[in-house]
Amino acid sequence: LATVNPTFSELKHLADTSEFWLGDTNTQAISATNRVCSIIDHFAQLCIASKTKTVAESTEDSNANEQTSFVHSESEEEDLPVITGTKERTHSKERVWRSYEVSAAGMLPQQPTLLRCDVPRDENQTLLRNLRVHEVVLILVKTRLKKTQSVQWSCYLRLLQSCYIFLIRYCKGNVVNQTRLAEHFDVYLEDLDKEVYAAVLVAEIFRDNIGLISSGVVQKVVRVVSRAMEKLENQDLNKIFLLEILISVIRYKNRAIKGNQTFIMHELENPSKEKSLQLFNGFDGIPQLKSFLGRMVTEKSDCDETKYEIRIPNTLWYTITLIDLLSGCTEGKSLAAEDKAQKMFSFDDCLRLMEELHQFWPLKEKVVFYLLHTFADTEKAASEENLERLKTLLPFIVVDLGSVVSSLRDHSKENHMFTHIYGSCSWNEAAISY
Repeated sequence: LATVNPTFSELKHLADTSEFWLGDTNTQAISATNRVCSIIDHFAQLCIASKTKTVAESTEDSNANEQTSFVHSESEEEDLPVITGTKERTHSKERVWRSYEVSAAGMLPQQPTLLRCDVPRDENQTLLRNLRVHEVVLILVKTRLKKTQSVQWSCYLRLLQSCYIFLIRYCKGNVVNQTRLAEHFDVYLEDLDKEVYAAVLVAEIFRDNIGLISSGVVQKVVRVVSRAMEKLENQDLNKIFLLEILISVIRYKNRAIKGNQTFIMHELENPSKEKSLQLFNGFDGIPQLKSFLGRMVTEKSDCDETKYEIRIPNTLWYTITLIDLLSGCTEGKSLAAEDKAQKMFSFDDCLRLMEELHQFWPLKEKVVFYLLHTFADTEKAASEENLERLKTLLPFIVVDLGSVVSSLRDHSKENHMFTHIYGSCSWNEAAISY
């Protein structure tokens, strides 16, 4: 407390005087932005266990252990800016990602962490709540800046990103903090179109909070999320995060929330949204999937074979997350949701995907769970036809088990075949592990 108090007082003073420096690009303004971001990043780190690994460390570990690592491909987005003083220069993403700690002006944060892998520290979350740190951070989040020159806007986004990462860690696994932050949903929903992880925060506020999941605010949030998704392309990382919001409200721990499942399926079933659902079904579906898988294999062959790293395009990660959502909506015997899902993504669609996926475990796993929840463990007794069709999956399972056994025989490191999956963000601020 003796260490946190003086730093918090400095943050509070800077937040109270933000009108004099926020959005400006002179030396003093940049210095103030750097200091605020540094303090907020420090408080964010206090909310989690100190042993959380960075993306770089985790990737190095996976290479050392000969693990196959699936990571987001960054080839679908534009290069990101690096801010140094008042000048803007552009690097490739790989160079930006590795330049965090050497940025001259300190505008870039420390190495990003896997937010999903964070282990919360309840005692520190409580301490920061008692100091009302979140209220000061929210003052900065609520301060709106019109999009103007690129350097000014980049500084503003950098500040918002730090604020949102703090709020995510501040409420992670903490019902009291989640409930406090839920009072400001309108603020976060305004930021869904910005690359600042507002969607990740909304998902974290809902996660395993039965009071919020059962409240009327869910339908309002789902409608806003649904409209926001319509405006985004499938390769947009933000669209994946928006799906995570929907996933967070369909279950409480291991219990399905039937009303939310049905409502979300109703929103997804809307004809205006069905066109944007990338499920690789229909006439062009399998050729598109083959194109993505072929590109991944080509990129893999061009890499160092000892690294066992395969890069997954955002569009494919969107499909993985979408099928995970559909599977969650049909979990727990919800007849209405099951009927809608079966029409949207049929058994034949799933079977065609299984034939093409081979050892692409991230998507294959989601398809298998979807089949079980939607066609086997159903509210009405599974039909004989469905049970017989499910038996057609056995050959795929036998082949997959054979692949794993062969791998264990061929490699001294037993974990070679077991994938470690990353969702490495293109925004260079944090990363979400799927």
